Amino acid sequence: MRGRKPDPKAAKRGTAHDRKKTDIAPAEVSGAVLPESAASIPLPPQIPGNHKRMKALWRILIGEVSRHELRQGDLMTLEQCIVAKYRAVRAGEIIKRDGMMVKDRFGEPKPHPMLAEERQQAILCDRLSQRLGLSPEARVRLDLMQIAGANLGASFAKQLKELSQAPAPKDAGDVIDGELVKS
Repeated sequence: MRGRKPDPKAAKRGTAHDRKKTDIAPAEVSGAVLPESAASIPLPPQIPGNHKRMKALWRILIGEVSRHELRQGDLMTLEQCIVAKYRAVRAGEIIKRDGMMVKDRFGEPKPHPMLAEERQQAILCDRLSQRLGLSPEARVRLDLMQIAGANLGASFAKQLKELSQAPAPKDAGDVIDGELVKS
């Protein structure tokens, strides 16, 4: 074994250096992007600033994601999503300009190479938007998970209420130091 050997008594003392905090850190520490500061996030540098369609889409996506909880990792995924969308749009513009078929070096017609690029970028954008919960299917899936979680919570609350209202058994006795003592 390389490095420092684990201290078996560290868990008992509570001094382990690799212990994870269980409390939730405030937004400033946890890396969360607050909704009011989300509007000032600039367009990714891969997209030219004069592309009005991408600027508008960026603002819509930032607004949509920041309504829930936007973290730094989500911001990177969101940037990748908008860059993929931009590349798919640019590839579509080139295909529109040149046509679906181009001639190869022998003069034979072949599919435009940007067709594959457009398709790949569109697939990437779709997958990233699914991950961020931006597509209708992802929103339905997230809502179903929230409903299932709410139903589970309601079920636990109902069971606790039933248990608290149930009468205690008559001859149960008391438990003292782990032993049943009849009263």
